[in-house]
Amino acid sequence: MNLHTISDSPAPILSHALAKFEQQFTYPLGTDRFFRIEHNADYAKFYRSIGTARCFIVLHDKEILGVISAALRPIFFPNGSEGQVCYLGDLKVAPRANAGRLLIQFHQAIRTWLMQYPSTAAFGIVMNGARAVPSDYSGRIGIPAFSAISQTSILRITCEQQTNTQHLFTATETEVRTCYRRLSLGRYASPVGNPNERSLLPPIWLATPDMSACGCLEDTRKAKCLISNDGSELISAHLSAFAFNNVHDGAALIREACKRVMQLGYPALFVAVAETDTPILCATLGGLPLVYAPATVYAHGLESRSAWNINSSEI
Repeated sequence: MNLHTISDSPAPILSHALAKFEQQFTYPLGTDRFFRIEHNADYAKFYRSIGTARCFIVLHDKEILGVISAALRPIFFPNGSEGQVCYLGDLKVAPRANAGRLLIQFHQAIRTWLMQYPSTAAFGIVMNGARAVPSDYSGRIGIPAFSAISQTSILRITCEQQTNTQHLFTATETEVRTCYRRLSLGRYASPVGNPNERSLLPPIWLATPDMSACGCLEDTRKAKCLISNDGSELISAHLSAFAFNNVHDGAALIREACKRVMQLGYPALFVAVAETDTPILCATLGGLPLVYAPATVYAHGLESRSAWNINSSEI
């Protein structure tokens, strides 16, 4: 078995093999719908939009047996400080592969890569209902233990009808990033990476007039698409850098975001919400049709005392 590490667009033959490999993996969205991930020819592009990225690929006789991707990215801690952690995602192992052997190989490769950086903490986000979760295969055979430390909800809101919204203004990127950090105090939070790297939609930075809620409208279609179980693309915008001071302002920002993406031709909007905020926020949104998909944050080296603000565009 040979391990390949990429940070840029792979050779065409490897890109084609990756696309074929991905088709066998699906993820739940709600109770009766599934999707699969389709990266473009530049497989690492999505992770480069998050931070310093590497994708690790194991091949045997030109067949891909497994893939995992990693990005060294900034994170805000509950006390307001900022640090660097490793974000892990897109772990896929072929059914016929020796999963334990692959995991050891991946761990050794990622550990070697991270030796040049001071951080040892890492996290990943797994949609509930996945066949295997990090706590099943970590904490043994030399792999650090990952445990569930927080719950979040991925909402996909249908934007089929005009919604009544209060007047919100388009803020600057700097204003929204500053607002997001302030509103995320007391939580872990993932500052949005580089939306321009992954989004066909030019990022739109939003905030309420009093900066009590903020977000960034983008998509991921320049780097990653979601394909539904019926073969169609789940075309959606994302509300990233979403944070709010109170639930009414958060709901108002979502309504404004829905109105704007509908005008731009997007049928739906993804937004990630901490599980503790989900019931009251959904109730405040009223009649907006939405699909709720729960997810779990798994981490190593991070405490489990706080909620998380994460970006649906970076899962």
